Amino acid sequence: MLGANITFPNVDVSTANININGTGDIITLTETGVYQVDYNLYLGTGVSLLTTIQLRLNGTVIPGSQSFISVGLSAESNIVGQAIFQANTGAQLTLFTTGILTLGLVNTNSAAITITKIV
Repeated sequence: MLGANITFPNVDVSTANININGTGDIITLTETGVYQVDYNLYLGTGVSLLTTIQLRLNGTVIPGSQSFISVGLSAESNIVGQAIFQANTGAQLTLFTTGILTLGLVNTNSAAITITKIV
């Protein structure tokens, strides 16, 4: 199975406690706390059968954050997910996809993520 981080190419970071790397696929949380992450993926064509979307913290799947997609290559989907978790300073957050054929967020595909520090 293949896998890749989902990129957020047009990122607008509006807080000092969140940084994103130059390729738009790794988010670093610069303050310890409890965070809520909401994500939305609009997937046009090019999604494999049996694709999984996962929020990962330091490379480990956040429990309850996985979405499983089982659609054909010509179908369109809107996938939403949410997770609340504890993170330490310097923790790295990624939205990851796995599948027989992974998706590419190009053309009609897009992604949005909102990260809120609760405590």
